[in-house]
Amino acid sequence: MSEKEMDYEQRLKEWENSRFAPQPEPELSPIAPTLIDKIAMRDGIKLYTEVFLPPQSEEPFPTILVRSPYPYSRPSRDDNMSISRYMAAGYAVVFQLNRGQGQSEGVFRRYEDDVNDGYDCIAWIARQSWCS
Repeated sequence: MSEKEMDYEQRLKEWENSRFAPQPEPELSPIAPTLIDKIAMRDGIKLYTEVFLPPQSEEPFPTILVRSPYPYSRPSRDDNMSISRYMAAGYAVVFQLNRGQGQSEGVFRRYEDDVNDGYDCIAWIARQSWCS
């Protein structure tokens, strides 16, 4: 086998190995969460929650809640939801993954738990000192 054929064989082998490799996760956005926690729901299931507080030190803040079943839409992964714009405007942003998704506990049941879980998350936010 010639050197050219060996080079081709090597490149082909590398390509075949990389084809089925998992995609690398994107870097975290420049905005790191102020707080990452698992918030307990009324039935004891804990849901992964990221809290982003604006840089101003004047508390409390009006708060925006975003809940999603998609782990890769976490604001700490990318800023597609313009978290930085909300924070610059003086809003706190809370992102929560639905139960059974990503790092949240429980079993995902489309729409069945969203009302109670959303209510419990809003109640948790309202108890925080940084929320107005």
